[in-house]
Amino acid sequence: MTDSTLVIGYFGFGNAGDDAIGLATVRQLAKRSTPGQITVTTGPEPVFEHDNVRTITYSAVSILRLIAKVDRVVMTGGTHFHTQGDSYDRVKVFSFYILAILWAKLWRTEVDLLAHGIGPIDGRFYRILTTLVVVLADNLSVRDERSLEVVESLPAPSEISPVLAFDVAPLLDQVVRRDDPWPESSSVESSADLTIGVSLTPAYEKYYNDPEKDDEIVTAVADAIHHIAGEHRNIEKVIIFVLHTGKFNDDVSMSRTLLSELDGMSTELRLYQNDPESFIRSMHKVDRVIGMKYHSLVFAFLQAIPTLAVSYHPKCQWFHEYTGYGSDARVSMHNAVSSGIQSEVENLVLGDESYEPSMSFDEAESLARQSFEAISEERLS
Repeated sequence: MTDSTLVIGYFGFGNAGDDAIGLATVRQLAKRSTPGQITVTTGPEPVFEHDNVRTITYSAVSILRLIAKVDRVVMTGGTHFHTQGDSYDRVKVFSFYILAILWAKLWRTEVDLLAHGIGPIDGRFYRILTTLVVVLADNLSVRDERSLEVVESLPAPSEISPVLAFDVAPLLDQVVRRDDPWPESSSVESSADLTIGVSLTPAYEKYYNDPEKDDEIVTAVADAIHHIAGEHRNIEKVIIFVLHTGKFNDDVSMSRTLLSELDGMSTELRLYQNDPESFIRSMHKVDRVIGMKYHSLVFAFLQAIPTLAVSYHPKCQWFHEYTGYGSDARVSMHNAVSSGIQSEVENLVLGDESYEPSMSFDEAESLARQSFEAISEERLS
């Protein structure tokens, strides 16, 4: 018996993290013994042209129409269910997912929530909405322990048991893994010339409508890099990784501002170009990462690169906690603006073990597979 599956996600909009999730999900589903027809939502950018799947436009009308025709709906993470930022935007997201799940239930279509980041959830209203999502789904996997805690704290019991998993990016087929990820000594003395990778995202503009604060983050990062280069003279190059090049809340402008503030240093702006595997591989020779975008942290973990997280959302802290980085390996964006990050970047460059995770790639890969093992091989009539 074969079945048909609709994979829902914000793919094809110039976001490396979302596209990595989409590719990994589609390919894992395609490897199953009864994959059937896979359809995936997509925006204007090509992502799935080399995969044997059908694509539909990411729109409510297209999605709802197809939900009535397929056997299974796989709704992928990110972090859709949380209460950070604008309340109107949050209600829109919750409303869409609840409507889609209810519509699927009407057509007796299985609903699987795959590797979601859930939370923080503040306020009774949003806890009720989140409970509705969880109770109505047939299967749920979450990508970190804190998301699991949020689900287990919801006010109404669920008939399903959430599966603790991981972001699905470790399951990408063409991501190069370093043979010796964590050498005994990664200090500045053992590597005189370092390449530093940086990822920024305009979080103040997105969540607080305060873009001037984003400029202060840029300055804090630039000042820290200039300071380290002046003190240690071991920064050979700075590569600014632009993970989101789409039209909405993209990282391009902020990254170009950092590029201008690093005048006099060897720099490169590396923009995501709709191929997440190539983009991740392009980080392979970077020695350290200052990561703000959530998936810059995931990608650096996959490439075994010591990383400082500039946490703009609790999900960044949760990822670092889950993978076992030291607490010194992250700084909130608010503290970065108020106090700078010179000491944190200096410790990162000098090879402090806090900036390396205790979780191995193999552990992450095994956890990522748990999401797919939670989905039944075929939908029973």
